[in-house]
Amino acid sequence: DLFCYRIVNNRIRGKLPSYYSDWSADFNDPDNFLYTFFTSKNSVARSFNYNNAKVSEQVENARNMVVPEERYKLYQDLEKQIVQEDAAWIPLFSLDHLFVVQPRVVSSGDTVVVSWTSVGTSACQIFASSQSIGEGMEGSRTITTSSAPSDTSMTFTLRCRTLQGTLDEHIASVTLR
Repeated sequence: DLFCYRIVNNRIRGKLPSYYSDWSADFNDPDNFLYTFFTSKNSVARSFNYNNAKVSEQVENARNMVVPEERYKLYQDLEKQIVQEDAAWIPLFSLDHLFVVQPRVVSSGDTVVVSWTSVGTSACQIFASSQSIGEGMEGSRTITTSSAPSDTSMTFTLRCRTLQGTLDEHIASVTLR
C-alpha cells in the first residue's frame, strides 16, 4: 500500500528519524547483528543509516579474530559504543525459545522473554533437575529426553549471567507421557 511504500522509501533515504523493527538472529553470533546493521556498507542498505567508520572497521576486524575471548571483548566494546554512546540502536527485549524434543512430549516450546542484559553473554546454561545439560549463547536450544520416566513434568531453567554480573533465570516446563 502507498503508506507502507512511503515509510520504507523514507527509511531507505534516511528521512525517518526512528522506527520500531524486530530481528531474529540467523545464528548465535554477535556478527549476525553488528555486521548486518552497523557496518558502513550494510547500514544504509538495511536502513539504519548509521555511519561510524571506527565501528565499521572494528566489526570487520572482529569477523577475522580467532581468539574467542578477544573477539567477545571487542563485541562487548562495540555494543557499548553503538547502544550506550551513539544511541544508534535501542534493544528492547529478546525472545528465547526452549524446546524439549521426544515423541513422549505432550507440551513444550515455552517462549521466554529474556531481558536485553542477558543477551550476548557467554554464561548461559540450561538446567534440568539442577543438573547442567547444556550451555551456549542465547537463542533456540533443543534438548532430548530419552532417559526421563513416563508421566513426568520437567522444568528447565535457563540461567544467564548478565553484563552487570547478576544471574537471570528463565523457566520453561514440559510434560512427558
